[in-house]
Amino acid sequence: MKLPFEFNLKLFFRLLLPGFLLAIGFFPLIKTLLDHAWKGISDAYILTFSAIILGWLVVVLDMPIYIAFEGRRYWPKFLWNLLIDCENKRLNKLIAKTRQKDDWREYLESSVEIRRFPMNKDGEYEVRYPTRLGNLVAAYEDYPDRIYGMDPIFYWPRIWLTLDKELREEIDGQQAIADSVIYVSASLLVCSLLYVIYATLQSIGSRFIDYAPAALASWGIAITTFALAYMIYNWSFHIHYQFGETFKSTFDLYHVRLDFNTLIDEISELTNSPEIKSYTMQEKNRIIWRYLHNYRVKIPEKDSTISPQKLKSLRKL
Repeated sequence: MKLPFEFNLKLFFRLLLPGFLLAIGFFPLIKTLLDHAWKGISDAYILTFSAIILGWLVVVLDMPIYIAFEGRRYWPKFLWNLLIDCENKRLNKLIAKTRQKDDWREYLESSVEIRRFPMNKDGEYEVRYPTRLGNLVAAYEDYPDRIYGMDPIFYWPRIWLTLDKELREEIDGQQAIADSVIYVSASLLVCSLLYVIYATLQSIGSRFIDYAPAALASWGIAITTFALAYMIYNWSFHIHYQFGETFKSTFDLYHVRLDFNTLIDEISELTNSPEIKSYTMQEKNRIIWRYLHNYRVKIPEKDSTISPQKLKSLRKL
């Protein structure tokens, strides 16, 4: 679930830092291309403008980056299945440790770690995605729907608008850091791939890229950036877990600010269902989501949904 964010200094984490890393990776290629088109441009200008443009591109590609890192899409089927099995084994080990209380410290650690998995409808922890990040994000994004019947994608922007500016700044600052570790990790992976290409071209004696380092240096940079990407990705789990707790706490404290009672009365009258007014909070929130998000209401006697406009027309017949 992405938060709205303002254009301020926190963009350093989201835009400039990953943009600078990508600019370093693309520099040999960009410098070569510019030399063929327009010689004499300062390296500092190339790095500066490349960092801004590439950083902007990272922000624009926020959703695909997260989708890939969470394992929701873009993964080969065999690799997806392999990592799903790995995550299932990790979950089963944690479950076993929480049932054995001989080592109290290990029990507490496992109890915390297991909460980074989402729950199924029966309230049992499950593996939903092939990566630790994917399961962690799913765990905290499922929370509002499970507890309050509030779809996070639909309700979060509405809660966000009820928050004070200082609180929005605080939450946005937390996610800026969480975003930055994913963006930096993605940027380093791209750099690693680029330097593998440079090393390969240098090894075969190609002069397509004039400013690529020597083959051995390029291989060294490729291995180093890949190792850094993996290390930073692993650091991201704790940072996203902390943000997830803030995300859940925001729903706990501020969901009551959303008052849709007037709309519930309207839907109750439209569907001729006065019992809706006595439904639980979870049921009412799902009714509101169905109406505002999908423009649908449920007809109790048919147990089906229909657009409010069509229902009005049927009532007139």
